Amino acid sequence: MTDSRQKSPQLYGLLIGIDHYPPNQLPDGSSYQNLKGCVRDINQVEAFLQHKLKLPSDNILKLTASQDTFNNPIEPPEQLPTYENIVAKFQQLANIAQQGDSVYIHYSGHGGRATTLYPEVKGKDGIDEALVPTNIGNPNTRYIRDIELAFLLENLVNRQLIVTLVLDCCHSGGATRGNQTEIRGINAIDTTIRSSESLVASREELITAWQKLSPTPTRNLAVNGGMLPDAKGYVLLAACRPSESAYEYTFEENKRNGVLTYWLLKFLDHPNPELTYKVLYDYLLAKINSQFSKQTPMLFGEGTRLVFGYEKRPIHQAVTIMEVKEEQQQIKINGGQVHGLVQGSQLAVYPSGTDFTNIEKRLAIADITSLGATSSWAIIKPLSEQPQQLRQITQGDQAVLLNPNSISLVRKVRLLFLESYHFSSINFKPFLETINQKIAETNWLDLVLQNENAHYQIVINQSGEYEIWDSGTEKINLRPVLKFNDHNATTTLINRLIHLAKYQGIYELNNYDSLNPLKKALQVDLFEIPPDFQPGIRPDLHNPCDMLNIKVNEQFIVRIKNNSSKRLNVTLLVLQPDWSISQIYPSDEVSSFEEFEPGQEDIITLQTSLPEGFKQGVDIIKAFATIDPTNFRWLELPCLDQPHFSKQLRNLEEAKNPLEVLLTTINENGSSIRNLKPANYPSQKWITTQKKVTVIRD
Repeated sequence: MTDSRQKSPQLYGLLIGIDHYPPNQLPDGSSYQNLKGCVRDINQVEAFLQHKLKLPSDNILKLTASQDTFNNPIEPPEQLPTYENIVAKFQQLANIAQQGDSVYIHYSGHGGRATTLYPEVKGKDGIDEALVPTNIGNPNTRYIRDIELAFLLENLVNRQLIVTLVLDCCHSGGATRGNQTEIRGINAIDTTIRSSESLVASREELITAWQKLSPTPTRNLAVNGGMLPDAKGYVLLAACRPSESAYEYTFEENKRNGVLTYWLLKFLDHPNPELTYKVLYDYLLAKINSQFSKQTPMLFGEGTRLVFGYEKRPIHQAVTIMEVKEEQQQIKINGGQVHGLVQGSQLAVYPSGTDFTNIEKRLAIADITSLGATSSWAIIKPLSEQPQQLRQITQGDQAVLLNPNSISLVRKVRLLFLESYHFSSINFKPFLETINQKIAETNWLDLVLQNENAHYQIVINQSGEYEIWDSGTEKINLRPVLKFNDHNATTTLINRLIHLAKYQGIYELNNYDSLNPLKKALQVDLFEIPPDFQPGIRPDLHNPCDMLNIKVNEQFIVRIKNNSSKRLNVTLLVLQPDWSISQIYPSDEVSSFEEFEPGQEDIITLQTSLPEGFKQGVDIIKAFATIDPTNFRWLELPCLDQPHFSKQLRNLEEAKNPLEVLLTTINENGSSIRNLKPANYPSQKWITTQKKVTVIRD
C-alpha cells in the first residue's frame, strides 16, 4: 500500500519555551533570570498550528518550563527543555518526518554565549553561541551550541524536509527601562568548564559539518542572528541582530509575549497562501523596529518560499513602509541617500506582497520630503486615477521608485544613424519618431540638443545592427546583436539605454563628503589565492591590491574589515560584464547585510566567470557600510534584456557632494552657513568603496 503522506506532505512542529530558569550564577556573577512570555509564546503558536492549520496534536512536539508561585517547575521532567530532552526531540522529529514533509521549529527563551568547546575551528578565544536549557544552573548541564544546532538542522535538510526555524532569543542583554519589558539574553560570556561530550554527534562529525557549512574560518560569530552559518536549505527567522536585544513585552491582557512571536502571530492571523517569508519579514521589520529601535529582526535562507508552503515565488524588491502618520499624510521608508534617493524622489505605494505591475493595486504616490542616510520621510499624494485609496497605508506595505528627480541621472542620447551612409535609401523618419516617443515616455533619457554632449550615441553599422557608443566613439559591448529592423527593435534599444543609465548610476554612486567620519572605516582588499590555500583553514594573506587580473573560473579572496570604532552593516554588490548587478555578500537570497563589530574582519572566496562569447570582462566589487540597517537588494539589476519590472524602478543618483546638497536643501532661504558646525548629516552615516577584477578567457 502506498503511504498517503507521499501524496499529502505533513507538517510537524517542535516548540520550545522556557520561562523558568532555576537559580544559577555564571563565573562573573551574572545569571539567566526567569522570563514571563516564552511559554505563552509557545502555547499560542501551538494554538495557531492546531486551529488555523488544523495540525493534529500528534504532529506537535513540545517542551516547556513554566513556574508556579513558589518558583518551581510545573511540567514533569520528561517535558522540560533540558539539553537531553531538546536533542531527543530534534532526533525524534528527524525520525518521524518523511521526505517532502515540513517541519516548523520555534524557540522562545534565553540565548547565551560560552567559551568555545571547538577552538580548532573557532580559535582559542572563540565563542559558542547557544540556546540555554532550563537547568543551565547545574554545572554539568550543557548548552545547545551553535555547532550542534547547525548539525541538527543539516540532518533535517539532508532528509529533504522543508525546514523553518524561528529563534525568539538573543545573545546580548542590558538594562531595561520600566517593568513592561525583559531581554532574552545576557551580556556575559559563560566561562564555566562544561562537558564537551555531545549527544548530537561525535566531535569529528560536528567539526566536519561546521566547516562544510561555514567554509570561511573567520566567521566565528556568523551572521544568522549570531547563531548559525549561512542558512542553506531552510528558513531562519531570528529576533534580532547579534549585537541587539530580543525583547518580551506586555502587549495585551497584562501578559507578556516575545516581540517577534507576537507580531509573527498577528501576521499569520490573516493567512494568505501567496505570501512569502520575505513579505512576512518586511511586515515584522516595520512593526518591531518602529517600537523597539534596538531590535531588528533578521531573515536568512529561503525567503522566497511561501509561508508554511513548499513552492517559491520571485521576490519583488522594494522599500518597506516603516511608519505611518495618518494625520500628517506622511510615511517613513527604509531607503535613503545611500540608495541614491534625493529630495523629491517619487514612489508608488503598494500593499505588501502585491505584483508591482498591477497599477490598479497602487495605494498612493509619495514624494520624499526629508532625506536620511538609510531612511526617509515622504508625503502621501492622492492618486489622480482613483477617487480614493483602496485602503489605508499600513506598516509593512511596499514602495517602488517611479521618478528619481535627479537631473544627473538623466542620460543624454544622440542619434547618429540619420547621417549613416550605409543606408542612404532608407527613410529613417519613422524610426526617429518612434524613438522620440519612447524617450519622452521615460524619466531616464533625453535626446540631446544641437552641440550638446551626449552620454550615449546610437549608430547603425554596415550589418544593419544597432550599436550604442559612449561619449566618444567607443562601442559598448552589448549582446546579443540587435538588427534595426527586428521586431520590437526600438523598444529593445530604449530598454537597453535605460538599463545602461541605471547601471552607470550605481557604478558612479559615491560619498564625497570630506567630513564623513566613516571615510576610512571600511577596508576592502583583493588577494590572489595562496598556493597552500585549503577551504576551511584561514589563509595567510599577503600583498593586498585594489585590482586583479585573473583567468576565468579561477578563485580569488576578498578581505573586509571594519576599521572604525562603530558597529557597521556591510554589503557587497558585484557589477558584471553582462550588465547585471547582484548582491554577493551576504550570499543568501534574502539577507541584506552582515554586521561587523569594531575591528572585525571577514574573508570570502569568489570564483570568476564570463558570459558566453566574452573573451574578457570586468567585475566591479562595490562594498557599502552603513550605521543603520539598510537593504541594497533594490539596487540589483538582471543581465541585459531580461525582465526586471520590480527592479527597474530603483536607480541611483550620480555622485556629487551629499553634504552640500543637504545643506542647500535645509537652507532654502539662502542664509549663510559659514558658521554651521556639521551635524549628523545623512552623508555621515554611510560609505562605499569599489575594487576591479579583470577576467580573461584563455
